[in-house]
Amino acid sequence: MQPPPAGRFSSLGSGVRLALPGDGRVREVVRAAGTVLAMQGERLHEVRVVREGTVIVTCFTAEGDEVWSSIRGPDTFIGAELLRRGRCEVDVVALTEVRLLRISADDFRSWVGPAHSPSAAIVELLLQEIAALGRDRAMTAGTAVARIARFLRERHRMESAGRPFDIEQRILARVLQIRPETLSRALGKLRHDGIIAPGPRLSVLDAHRLSRLADASDDLMAAMRGKASAPNDDTESAA
Repeated sequence: MQPPPAGRFSSLGSGVRLALPGDGRVREVVRAAGTVLAMQGERLHEVRVVREGTVIVTCFTAEGDEVWSSIRGPDTFIGAELLRRGRCEVDVVALTEVRLLRISADDFRSWVGPAHSPSAAIVELLLQEIAALGRDRAMTAGTAVARIARFLRERHRMESAGRPFDIEQRILARVLQIRPETLSRALGKLRHDGIIAPGPRLSVLDAHRLSRLADASDDLMAAMRGKASAPNDDTESAA
């Protein structure tokens, strides 16, 4: 494995320290909330690491149906797939303003090592394992309340881990593929039921009931799968 290029060092939240060459190929950038950071299927030319902020990572089938979604925070790697097929395997959208470390493809490959080196083989195995886990649930399927419940449950887990964040409702509506007026009604219901706090911040008051609501919604969706149902104001198309 080749040593990293000489230059200044940058420390990630996990304690990992990366050497940043001074030739401008590796640098820090800031992107606004709502920015598309990566698109599934696009050819990768660099790797990015989330230094600060929160993103949502989503994987779609070839037909455009959502397979899974996950909310991620600092230390999230974007673009490690360039070591494999060279194309991004997920969509990544900034939920908040994010600060990113951009690493050129050549530098990233040189840090990992030659294609047949032990370190490169380990990275390949880890990428395969991560892709096979399939533990994250889709957030843009089912009713508006179901989508919000799953999203807020993940958000609350991150808050409990010491990573709080705020998100504008217009961005949340776009991420969850819900009409803004439908989102407002669903949030109003959750506030009325005492599951989230009054006011503009989405603060969870009853995590247990929120989790039960998300799980019940998933069970209902599974029971109704394959059956025709009439559309209503609380059901949104994932298109």
